[in-house]
Amino acid sequence: GRGAFYSAQVERVTLPEGLTNIQKEAFNGCFALRSVSLPESLQSIGDSAFDWCRSLTEITLPEGLRTIGCHAFESTGLTALKLPESLEEVGHGAFLSNEKLQEVTLPKNLRVIPIDMFYGCSELEKAVLPEKLERLEASAFAFCEALTEIDLPEGVQFLGRNAFERCSFASICIPLVIIVPNIMMVQPPRTDSGRDAKKFPTGGRSPARIMQPAPVIIVNLLTTFVIASSPTFWEKDVTGGQPTKEDNEDA
Repeated sequence: GRGAFYSAQVERVTLPEGLTNIQKEAFNGCFALRSVSLPESLQSIGDSAFDWCRSLTEITLPEGLRTIGCHAFESTGLTALKLPESLEEVGHGAFLSNEKLQEVTLPKNLRVIPIDMFYGCSELEKAVLPEKLERLEASAFAFCEALTEIDLPEGVQFLGRNAFERCSFASICIPLVIIVPNIMMVQPPRTDSGRDAKKFPTGGRSPARIMQPAPVIIVNLLTTFVIASSPTFWEKDVTGGQPTKEDNEDA
């Protein structure tokens, strides 16, 4: 049941085949826990199930696992993570503050990376995003200060507020995407440059338009800003001023 082994001084756990669900807070606060063997029958891991298991440095999540709850692995000692292809849903903050986590591979069919999923994973250097990703929610990779590059899949439609706050990108490629208000909005390239073309960033032969100024916390570490509308639409030296309120109203 819930909190069954809360703060227990246990170092190794082997869960039996046939178990389909690990309840909320089942091993929360088990600071000495170093090894966990999960059954192939497992389908869900509850909220905060392994929260604050600081000695847990590795875990194999079985194929067949469908859901991971909120804060399920917050503040563990995990150094690498590969999520199973069967995974359909992840709760917010699931891997928040895993300060030793260096590499993450997400399943290709996962469509949403939730709020705070990897917030504060300060040593994270590599993140392989799902091919079918559609939404990357607020602060998903915020304060991942070792993350220097990211490849956003072509199908991404939404980037949440502060999604990459304090990341150390040297460059970033953004597909055709709409980002929440007050962050940034990139619209399809226009067929003609228009009278205010020089004020807008351009890529290839047609200008793209940044409708909202990006806050300093998002772009203060960027040295190259890349806008892409398709796999063949690339421009390394995008330049131009931000449009004024009047420019936006005229568009």
